[in-house]
Amino acid sequence: MRTAIIYNHKGGCSKTVTAINFADNLAGRGYQVLVVDMDPQGNASSFFRRYNINKTSVRELLTGEVRPSRCRYRTNYKGIDIIPSSLGLRAVTSDALVAGRDTLKEGLWDISDKYDYCIIDCPPSVDFLTEVIMATADDVVIPLKPDRFSSDGLWTVMDLVYNFGPEDVAVRGLFTQFYRNKDTFASIRNITETSGVPVYDNVIRRCSAVDHSILVRRPLAKCASKSTAAQDYRDFTEEYLEWVKEVKEDGIA
Repeated sequence: MRTAIIYNHKGGCSKTVTAINFADNLAGRGYQVLVVDMDPQGNASSFFRRYNINKTSVRELLTGEVRPSRCRYRTNYKGIDIIPSSLGLRAVTSDALVAGRDTLKEGLWDISDKYDYCIIDCPPSVDFLTEVIMATADDVVIPLKPDRFSSDGLWTVMDLVYNFGPEDVAVRGLFTQFYRNKDTFASIRNITETSGVPVYDNVIRRCSAVDHSILVRRPLAKCASKSTAAQDYRDFTEEYLEWVKEVKEDGIA
């Protein structure tokens, strides 16, 4: 199982939208996908209609109250299971982690033979849970709005990745909410030239279909398949899979 975390410590950059549609596109290509919702807001869990404070969630996995297999649920979409989150995750302290910083990594390892890919939707925060999430990563996808604030905050993200992620973790930025104008291109040029962080060639264009998708709680491919955002997420997924293939062939990971 290859684990990709969708992380940026800034909010509003399309982390959950990316996680949902990335997972759906992978499943659409025949892969078995596990989504792990690590955000106490539980937006990914709600989207997949699996938010329920009375059922086991990622909180119980982290505290060792139940086995990982007891925390996962099927979604309405073939090939996608989810370990949901809830507000109860806010109450978890670092002392409560059953295996310290490797708690999530060890929990996912226990069910890794069931899935091809694991997509982790992260909260917009910097805390001990961020370290726990980073320890699981094969890949980090950083959703970036093409603006000055994303550029300013990227250094913090990279520090977290390299301080707490595995030595061979692969990091790439993904520009989201892209709008074709002079300021956008200037921001992208600034980020790519000054940060040294590689980025995906494909960008996710700003599109009203995203709001509709969230409203009806269906992935873009299922409710607005001809929209620009749906096509962009398909192209991004293809680019990611091609890159993973190259990495495996080169024996890097």
